[in-house]
Amino acid sequence: MRPLTPRQAERRRRRAIKDAYKWQQYEDARLQEEKTEAFLRELAENERRWQAVSEELEKYFLDVELREQERNNGLAGCAALNLIIATLYYLGNRGKTFSGPACYFYLSLIVMLGLGYRCATDQQPPLSTWGNLFFAAFLTLFFLLIAYGLRRLFT
Repeated sequence: MRPLTPRQAERRRRRAIKDAYKWQQYEDARLQEEKTEAFLRELAENERRWQAVSEELEKYFLDVELREQERNNGLAGCAALNLIIATLYYLGNRGKTFSGPACYFYLSLIVMLGLGYRCATDQQPPLSTWGNLFFAAFLTLFFLLIAYGLRRLFT
């Protein structure tokens, strides 16, 4: 083999540098593409995890709201029974304005109005504030009339 002339050697050297540069660019692009694909896979996995967590939290919140609504309805039922008992007791033992039966009756009215309002706020679709107050007053009046009717029926 004949030795290369300086010009040929320079050309080969430049060509080798150019090829090495192109190869390095190709490798960099390939590595960047791999990194991007790995990042997108990780992003998709994180999105699936967050979606699962979000669904779990939504189920938990719905369960908590349902339990709270059941508790509120149970408390309102107890308050209604208490109001009926207090009304019957008050009608049977009329006395002074601030006697024991009267205060028991007033307190039962206040509790029934409060729990009736609380139950009204749980209604779907939600009512306005005045709608909630009307609902609570209607419930209270309804149970007062039941107690008054029972009193009139049995006396």
